[in-house]
Amino acid sequence: MPRKLICAPHPVYLSRLWKRYTDKLSNSTNHVERELLRDTLRTINQYILAGEVTEQQFYYVFSIDKTIKNAEATLLNRAKDFAVKLANCKIQSHLINRQEIILLCNLINNPAYVNFENLMTDQAIPLIK
Repeated sequence: MPRKLICAPHPVYLSRLWKRYTDKLSNSTNHVERELLRDTLRTINQYILAGEVTEQQFYYVFSIDKTIKNAEATLLNRAKDFAVKLANCKIQSHLINRQEIILLCNLINNPAYVNFENLMTDQAIPLIK
């Protein structure tokens, strides 16, 4: 059965980290610690304003022929079996819902997060002469 692997950059939300360091700064009495926290907060603030901090998320797409009897149940079982195999390798996974599918489509189609890699395609693609 065919399946696809999609690797999509996902923005990292730093607001919780910024809040935690701000709380530490307000509670700190150590001069050196306060200075380090201020520097860290400036850096985090730059990252937040630039919006350039991303992490890679991986999606497996399973498909099945709809003419098969109980196709939806079969597809769901295949995806759950795959999730169990990933869990056995200590890789967290879950089946995404409709809202997460929409988010994935936005991530893939948002040019602000496009990452071009320098691939040497001439070695991977055979040419017929």
